[in-house]
Amino acid sequence: MEMRESLARLVPSQPQPVSSRDQSGADGQRPIVVTFDDRYVRAATAMMRSLGRVRAGKPTTVIALVTGTSRDQRRALASVARETGMTLEFRDVLSSC
Repeated sequence: MEMRESLARLVPSQPQPVSSRDQSGADGQRPIVVTFDDRYVRAATAMMRSLGRVRAGKPTTVIALVTGTSRDQRRALASVARETGMTLEFRDVLSSC
């Protein structure tokens, strides 16, 4: 089994300045980034619906950092994104737990 460095060691102890340069989403706006695994797909779906109501008519990109989600779960989330007019991008990540 390959050992991975703990994420706690990768987070700087001092706040770092944040630059928005070259960090825009497909719609030219800053994306909303969320992370969850297969246990929180229902909550993520509710969040997407709520976000869609709040951002109605505004271009919105959501980047989902996910682990362990099934193809059906991703399809369901993508369907919510389409219904609400948002762009949804999935990025697979390794769990740190």
